[in-house]
Amino acid sequence: MTRWKFGALALAIGTSLLFSGCNAGSGDGKKEGSLLNAQHIHGLSHSTDGKKLIAATHDGLHRYQNGKWTGPVGEPHDLMGFSYTKKGIFASGHPAEGSDLPDPLGLIRSDDGGNTWKPVKFQGESDFHYMSAGFESGAIYVWNEHPNKEMKTGLYVSRDQGGKWFRVSSRGLEGKLITLAAHPTATEALAVGTDNGVYRKPGKNQAFEKILGGLQATALLHDRTDPSVLWVGGHTGQPILYKLDSKTKKKEEIPLPFSDTDDAIQFIAQSSTDPNRLAIATFKGHIFTSSDGGKKWEAIGKGKAEEHSH
Repeated sequence: MTRWKFGALALAIGTSLLFSGCNAGSGDGKKEGSLLNAQHIHGLSHSTDGKKLIAATHDGLHRYQNGKWTGPVGEPHDLMGFSYTKKGIFASGHPAEGSDLPDPLGLIRSDDGGNTWKPVKFQGESDFHYMSAGFESGAIYVWNEHPNKEMKTGLYVSRDQGGKWFRVSSRGLEGKLITLAAHPTATEALAVGTDNGVYRKPGKNQAFEKILGGLQATALLHDRTDPSVLWVGGHTGQPILYKLDSKTKKKEEIPLPFSDTDDAIQFIAQSSTDPNRLAIATFKGHIFTSSDGGKKWEAIGKGKAEEHSH
């Protein structure tokens, strides 16, 4: 029987820093500037038109466009499991102070770019930290950490944007779960990162296959042009970024704009309209963007997390 241990990231890089607890968002008011100064980054994605970069933080959503950050957008909810799709934005987490939404948020949805949110399911029951939705399919995968009225602990999928949920077998997975990446178009396909490497589930009723080992896989994203290619953020004693062909299992290492061995990539974003436009966010809250596929990087976010690391 497969042993799939669920647990916090096992990086030897200060777990108290990387997984600080988050409660209801407090809100800092509007923030603008060329550098986002956020204590915790909970998600990163480009908008569907590819023109804006969206960061989900402890204090709501922030948008980066034309060299400037603005935000928070709408109520400053403490958003977790942030997933930007063509069918809407899906998230979980905790409501902002003074919000009418229940705590925890369960699964919520926005159809106006994060300006407003509406409940979908599990309000007051669940806070999904591990969630990923297909960019085009809208299929939502979650690892449910605590049982609710409908789900036990484990991996689940919804094929109708959160209405009905089905258990997904974790056969073939090994290690401690770190991240999920739903395939953009194939509803039944999923990639998972653990402290043992990268695993791929190609279809329904198929076991997970290990496609890359020798690292803790901390961030995953299917390439917007060729979804059989995975962008892999990880840690091998130092932070790394790979472009991995899941079929041939060949990988290309992409130079990173930071070398802090106490940090690693937590989120990867790629524009659907300009695949050379990439962005990465680290566990310490740093954000970098590239317009040439990762050859050159520009810092657009300086995290607050370092202030709490000593």
